Amino acid sequence: MKALPIVLLLYASRVWGGEEVSATPIRYQEKVAYSYNHDPGIIVLADGRKLTVLYSGIKWETVNQWGKGRPLTISYSPDTGVLLIDQDSKRGIEIVSGLEKHPIDLLTDQRLEKDRTTFGAGDAYVFAAKLWEREVERATAAMIEEVETGRARAALTESRVQWRKFQQAEIRAIREIYDRDGSIWKVVSAQRTVELNRDQALRLNRMRAW
Repeated sequence: MKALPIVLLLYASRVWGGEEVSATPIRYQEKVAYSYNHDPGIIVLADGRKLTVLYSGIKWETVNQWGKGRPLTISYSPDTGVLLIDQDSKRGIEIVSGLEKHPIDLLTDQRLEKDRTTFGAGDAYVFAAKLWEREVERATAAMIEEVETGRARAALTESRVQWRKFQQAEIRAIREIYDRDGSIWKVVSAQRTVELNRDQALRLNRMRAW
């Protein structure tokens, strides 16, 4: 597991204890069914959702032979990101966009529903910020491996360095802005950190698509 920015870790430890993001290998699963596929890199599910995918673990030629209704599973873990797993072969294709709600958002909603207190909300958002931070790192590392030129890899590596500086500056600003009386402001501060990391992770994955 890559280290999280020091500022974020310190903030989390001062307000809520939180949970290690790698404690559970698979955090979300949803059974779905295949309908059809088309370019560029689109798989349509039986429920109508159109997913943008990267054909890596399963080749397009294999997917193109699937029959309508083939059982699949949407699966998420911090290490793999979101995968569309073929239940027969147990192999997966990475989903980079197309879900109405990302599994991290669904997991955050579950935590908020489970504990509606201010402390519970703060804990949920701190945990979500960690998951999105992990997704930023995972997507960046994947892009560095996927690009075809040394110049692109160098640009992405520099971008990662600059993102970390920007992220930590933003988190410091968020903390100062919401340094007010009342525990609700700690929750709002945690929400803004989630949004910061979430926006970057989703942007990176959109760049990895066609």
